[in-house]
Amino acid sequence: MKICLLSGHEGSLSWQEMINHFSQNFKDFYIVKGLSDKNFRKSGKINRFLNRVYIFIFYPIKILILLKKIQKFEKIIVISSPFYLPLLVSILIERKKIIIFQNDIYPEGLKSIPFFRNKIFSNYFRKISDKYYSECLNIFISETLKMQRNYPNSKVLYTPSVKRKKNYSLLKTKNVSLGYLGTLGYYHFSEGFLKMLENSDFEIPLEIIFRVSGAKSNSFIEKSKKIKNKKNLKEFNISGSLNDYEFQKTMNILHYGLVLMDKNSSKINFPSKFPGHLSFGHPVVLISDQKNEIHDMIKENNVGISINIKENNLNALNDFFKENNYKRQSENSLKLFEMKFSSKKVSESLTEIISKYD
Repeated sequence: MKICLLSGHEGSLSWQEMINHFSQNFKDFYIVKGLSDKNFRKSGKINRFLNRVYIFIFYPIKILILLKKIQKFEKIIVISSPFYLPLLVSILIERKKIIIFQNDIYPEGLKSIPFFRNKIFSNYFRKISDKYYSECLNIFISETLKMQRNYPNSKVLYTPSVKRKKNYSLLKTKNVSLGYLGTLGYYHFSEGFLKMLENSDFEIPLEIIFRVSGAKSNSFIEKSKKIKNKKNLKEFNISGSLNDYEFQKTMNILHYGLVLMDKNSSKINFPSKFPGHLSFGHPVVLISDQKNEIHDMIKENNVGISINIKENNLNALNDFFKENNYKRQSENSLKLFEMKFSSKKVSESLTEIISKYD
């Protein structure tokens, strides 16, 4: 089978590893290369602007230039980067050939941007995308996203992550470290975390590490300064995003990983932070205002705690740390990672899905 992959940027190291496994199952596998993930995550304003210009304008032009070559492939995998790329491809190419990776759902995923809140644009984009996507095979990164669309040909394939080495020396430390690394955007429930933190009294020494970028990062830094000195809160360390080496080094010193989801993100997104923390053996602390798919996974697999600030005691995090189930939950996290999120497992599932799709 001849397969072509289209994506405006090549994705994380986890995604690249999964694609590498996947491509080995097919003799003829061609990638129309996009922006490297290393460049995509550069933090300078000028670089971010140029990266977006490339992804949103020049990469689709590249697709148009190579269109005749791309049309010759039996299956064409399209990633929703930029968000309109699957629509462009499904208009230009025979739709039964197309497999769309729906990493987010649109236009809902764009409502943090003022222009895309326009109802005329949103309704039109939804109507026309539903028309074309319903004739393609759609692969969603969670059951929740799949349910939001309910297209005839739909599958679920969770976001992959790279297997890491567990830092067993953490079992010997008395302090507890909790970390949030990555984007802090409009749909991340940072205000819920601050509310919980302000109302908590910790009985175990706690270090909190935030390494963030994104639309809400600056306001979060300012609001966090208002948190009063809490008993046993040894450190509340916040700074900008990290390069790959710094990311790996910081993840290796964390006991627990933090995931923040409000009611909107629970419907349109499955954060890659979740499998990322599992791959390091981190039990996950989910702060939300609504039950969601990650809440269910945490409960069913005993890989952390889900705190709904509308329902739970706001001191639930302290109670959770006091229970000291870290070793067992860390082992469970690694097991869940291997079962659902390892790049090899995701690659095998993707191969099976595509091989059966006519």
